Amino acid sequence: IAAGCTIDQARAAATTELARRDAAAGGHRNTAPTSHFLRGSSDVDIMKRQMGDALAATRFGVRGIDLDANPYRHATAADVCRDLLEARGERTGFMSRAQIVQRALGTGDLPNLLASSGHRGLQETFAALSDGVHRAAKKSTIADFRAKSLIRMSEAPDLRPVNEHGEFTYGAMTETAESYRLLTYGRMVSLTRQAIINDDLSALQRIPQAFARAAADLRNSKLVELLALNSATGPAMEDGTVCFHIDHANIQTGAGSALSLTSLATARTAMRLRTDVGGRTLLDLVPMYLIVPAALENTGRQLLAQIAPTTVSDVNAAGGGLQLIVDPRLDSAVSATVWYLASDPQAGGLEYSFLEGAEGPQLEQEWGVDVDGVLFKCRVDFGAAVTEWRTLHKSAGA
Repeated sequence: IAAGCTIDQARAAATTELARRDAAAGGHRNTAPTSHFLRGSSDVDIMKRQMGDALAATRFGVRGIDLDANPYRHATAADVCRDLLEARGERTGFMSRAQIVQRALGTGDLPNLLASSGHRGLQETFAALSDGVHRAAKKSTIADFRAKSLIRMSEAPDLRPVNEHGEFTYGAMTETAESYRLLTYGRMVSLTRQAIINDDLSALQRIPQAFARAAADLRNSKLVELLALNSATGPAMEDGTVCFHIDHANIQTGAGSALSLTSLATARTAMRLRTDVGGRTLLDLVPMYLIVPAALENTGRQLLAQIAPTTVSDVNAAGGGLQLIVDPRLDSAVSATVWYLASDPQAGGLEYSFLEGAEGPQLEQEWGVDVDGVLFKCRVDFGAAVTEWRTLHKSAGA
């Protein structure tokens, strides 16, 4: 006061003096070890947001977070734990590193922070895993765990001429319906107290990344399982016939079905000529995806490669506009020679859904009772179905 210092200057001077005395005593008990992290973050919500951003970026690999002005960008797990406790009014000056971590785990603040940051890492990793048959499927949501019914109407009846004094006549529209529901999938793993105390970066990153890969594998595996049902003819549809059947005219077999420009052209023509539910209107479907097992990847790439034509005969007419999808699950689940065409999934075909409001895998945590550490629980509410056979075409390849 006598020196005319401001409050902030007085606090800084006091901290400096305490640090000087502490250094002279060879200890660290007179100082607040991480007070520099708290400076400018007295609001607890702001502090936790800064912590969450720093953990997400530095520990869980989330990109696009600006840490230039974040005081926690170089903080260790113990630093975060210390500030969480001090924000709750607890004194940590006499606590060891292990005691600080143990205490922070018990309050719930640290587990919640790890879960929210880890969830961001999980979602980013999951979104980046774009390979596999799910690319040819429509993504949707379901509000609850009751069966989702998908009603498909036929095209409108044909329009007929009406004379000057004539009457409009009635036409008919038919419909079909497919249904499926969500199931819950999940597992738990633990992050030990020792890993947190050791500030084990690899352990913190590994858990959400591994769960993201597991969820992506589940998504593709369940869709491939549908294709593999009933000796690889697919699920039974609403009309009582399996998805890929001669009655549906959406399957090729025999030697001529091996992947080639000729068989590809035959399949494209078959999809163009497919009719609607009522059997009257041509759907004129255009294939968007060529789906192959790993064994046919090179063949597929060669067929769909862009050719710089010098003559009309050089144009790859059969492959124009198709996108290649390679899914190695097909090799063992179906066969190494099978291949499929799929039109725009928005028109029906393969479809998968997550629970509304919880799209993709969800990461939760709790302080372990049987495990000395934090339990991470990954849960995904997921369902898949073939909602329309007309938009799909299968070739056995042999």
